[in-house]
Amino acid sequence: MLQIGIEQRNFCVGDITGNAEKIMRAIEHARGSNTGSQLLVFPELALTGYPPEDLLLRDDFLDASDAALSQLMQCVQGIDVVVGAPVRDKGLLYNSAVWLRDKAVLARYDKRCLPNYGIFDEQRYFEPGRAPTVVEVGGARVSVTICEDLWEGRLDKDSIGDADIVINCSASPFHIGKVKERDEMLRKRATELDKPIVYVNLVGGQDELVFDGDSRAVNRNGETICSVAQFEEDGAVCEFEPGSGMVSGGAGRAHILDETEAVWGAIKTGVRDYFDKSGFENAVVGISGGIDSALVLSLLSEVIDKSRIYAFMLSSPYTSDMSKEDARALAENCGVHYRELSIEPLFQTALKTLGEDYENAPTDIAGQNLQSRIRGLLLMACANKNKGLLVATGNKSEMAVGYATLYGDMAGAFAPLKDVSKTRVYALAELCNRDKERIPQNIIERPPTAELSPGQLDSHSLPPYDTLDKIIELFIEGDKSAAEMTDETTDIGDADIKRVQEMVYASEYKRRQSPPGPRITQKAFGKDRRHPIVSRFRI
Repeated sequence: MLQIGIEQRNFCVGDITGNAEKIMRAIEHARGSNTGSQLLVFPELALTGYPPEDLLLRDDFLDASDAALSQLMQCVQGIDVVVGAPVRDKGLLYNSAVWLRDKAVLARYDKRCLPNYGIFDEQRYFEPGRAPTVVEVGGARVSVTICEDLWEGRLDKDSIGDADIVINCSASPFHIGKVKERDEMLRKRATELDKPIVYVNLVGGQDELVFDGDSRAVNRNGETICSVAQFEEDGAVCEFEPGSGMVSGGAGRAHILDETEAVWGAIKTGVRDYFDKSGFENAVVGISGGIDSALVLSLLSEVIDKSRIYAFMLSSPYTSDMSKEDARALAENCGVHYRELSIEPLFQTALKTLGEDYENAPTDIAGQNLQSRIRGLLLMACANKNKGLLVATGNKSEMAVGYATLYGDMAGAFAPLKDVSKTRVYALAELCNRDKERIPQNIIERPPTAELSPGQLDSHSLPPYDTLDKIIELFIEGDKSAAEMTDETTDIGDADIKRVQEMVYASEYKRRQSPPGPRITQKAFGKDRRHPIVSRFRI
C-alpha cells in the first residue's frame, strides 16, 4: 500500500529560503504524524514560487534555488519527496520535478509541454523535457508529470512508461469555470491512461494570478476520491493499492464553491497575498458612497486587520448628503479608520490657478477629471502618511471603456475589481451581505453615479451595465467581431456594439497605466490581453 501526501501550499515568488523552510516543515510534520505517508508531492516550481518570470534569467536567482534544493535534500530521510524547481543541465534550463530520497536526488522529470499562450510564457525560459520518469516506491511504479503535460493531452501509455499511477505537480491558475474544466480534464486523462492520478496544485495569489488549489486524487475512472478545498493551504493523504489501479482516501470530495463564492474567494486570496507578500501593512481606500468602493472596503475588512485600513470620503461640491451618510455607515459597519475631507478648497484654487480657460470648467470633462485627480493626490498623500498601499476601486466595465481618470480614480497599487464586471459587482455585494449587512442596502439600490457634476449618472455616459457587460464579455473575453456579436445578441443594437468597441480601442493607453488586479476570467486586462496602444484595426 502506497500512501501519498498531497501538499497544497502557498509559496511566494523569490522567497526561496522561506519556501524551502515551508517544505521542510511539511516534511517534518509528515514524518511526525500517524498518516504514514511514503511520498509527499508539492506543486510546480514550489521552491521558487510560480511564475518567477524573468528572475529565471538571473544566474544569482538560479544559484539560490540550487543552494536551497541542496539544503532541502539533506532533510529528506525515511520519506520520498517530489518538489518543483528550476534545474540547469548542460547550459539549458528545465522546469523540473525533483524526486528526493535519503538525502539525494533519486530522479528528475522535466516538463515536456511548455505553455506559451494567455498568461503563460514558459518557452521564453525553459527547454522541454524529452522522456518519462518512473520511480518505484511502496511497491508501486509512479510516473511524474507537470501541469500542462496533463492539460495538453499529449500523454499516452508510452509516455508514462510502465507506471501504475501518475502524479502531477501543478501551478494552474483560477478563472471562472476552472473547476469544471479540471474535473473534465482529469476524468478524461485518467480514463485514457487507465491510471489513477494524484494532482497537486498551487494555492494563493501572485500579482494578478490566483491559484485555487483544488488538489485531488482520482481513480482510473476519473472519479475524485479525495480532494483539498479551494483557496486554502492544506493537505490530504490518499492510498494506492498496487495492482488494483484504485486509490482511496478518507477525506472525500471537498466542498466546491459556486461561481459567485469562487470569485469572491479568488479576489480575497489575491488581495490578502498581495499585501502579505509585498510586505505592506496598511491599506488606504477612497470611498464615495458608491457600490464599487463599498465592495472594496468590505473585502479589505475581511482579509486585513481592520486597524490597518484607512477609508477616506473626499467630498466634492456635488457630493450628496446621502453619499456622505452611506459612506459613514459603511465605514462603521466595516470597523475601519474613517475620515471625511473636502476637495472644494483645492478644486477652487486649481481652477483659479488654471485661469480663464477653465472659467466654465467645473462641470465639463476637464473639471470632472480635475476633481478626480485632486482625490488621487490626497489619497496618495494619505497612503504615504499611513505607510500603506492605495487600493483602487474601479471595475472591469469602467476599465474597458475608459470610464475612469488617469492619475485620479485609477491611482493605486492594486485594483481588486479590475477583472470584475459591474453586474458581477452587485452579485458580490449581495454575497458580502449574506451573513450581516456590511454594505448599506441604499448603496446597492441607488443608481450608479460618479457625482462629479449636478445630477450625474453613469447611464448618461454609458449604455446600461447589463448591455455594456454583455458586449465586453463577447468582445474582450470572447474575441468576437461586431458581426458575430450582432448575430449572438438580438437584444443589443449595432450602435451600442460599435460605440463600446470604439471606447475600448480608445482607452488602451489608460489600461496600460492601470494597477494590477486579481484575474478571474480567461481574458483579463493584463498578461492575458496584449493589445497595441496604437492600432487602426477594427473588427
